[in-house]
Amino acid sequence: MAKPNSPQKTRVENALAFMMAGVIGISILAILVVLLAYLLNFHQLPPLLALMPMIGLPFGALLMIALVIVQARNRAKDKR
Repeated sequence: MAKPNSPQKTRVENALAFMMAGVIGISILAILVVLLAYLLNFHQLPPLLALMPMIGLPFGALLMIALVIVQARNRAKDKR
């Protein structure tokens, strides 16, 4: 039986995808923790917790762009 022509995912693609999901997930979780803490009048949060989404979300977007570039290169290489 012939295998379908589906592109194989490389280690780099998997690493970028999991890093992107992890960074964005932790950033969203930090946003929710900060909102919940202020809702419950708990104002003694570490400052890093409030700054984490400001660093994590742009970094996650850069990882997403890198993933798209790697996938585009692999597809172009597979077409040749």
